[in-house]
Amino acid sequence: MKNLFNDSDNLTKPKQLLRDESKHLYKSCDSCSGGDCNECPLKYKTEGDMEIIQNKYSAAIQSYEKGVNKFPDFLELWNNLATAYGMIGEYEKALAAFDKAILGDPKYGKALFGKAVTLKNMQRYQKGLDLCNKILDLYDNPETKKLKNDIQRNLSLSDGKNSSKKI
Repeated sequence: MKNLFNDSDNLTKPKQLLRDESKHLYKSCDSCSGGDCNECPLKYKTEGDMEIIQNKYSAAIQSYEKGVNKFPDFLELWNNLATAYGMIGEYEKALAAFDKAILGDPKYGKALFGKAVTLKNMQRYQKGLDLCNKILDLYDNPETKKLKNDIQRNLSLSDGKNSSKKI
């Protein structure tokens, strides 16, 4: 098993964006092999994921929405729905879906990171920066550090534009 901790600096925070697996994973039902029937949330996740791969974002959103309507506690569906909304620029809908995932698991790293990216894309830099700091309190994640630096750069640029307008 891969060690998620950086032994060289004795950090206790994992590098990967983790989640409480008990809140995300579902066993397949007894009548199928894991996502082959309408009684498995994996069916909707798999369908949506396949649509994403084919760049069919509207179809992916439909699959994920069917899934969250039927299995609202399957947080990975909420996260994937949010990501699909973000891919088509529906940022408010993306934030709402990320919030559902985070409500179910406040330490859901992928959902927190996705929300921070969405906030950056919406140019809500301070909120995105605050969320990056929250993620980094939980996880020593390089992607989050990179996002935080990018947001700080954008925040500095937007502050510079605002101060030049005041002159």
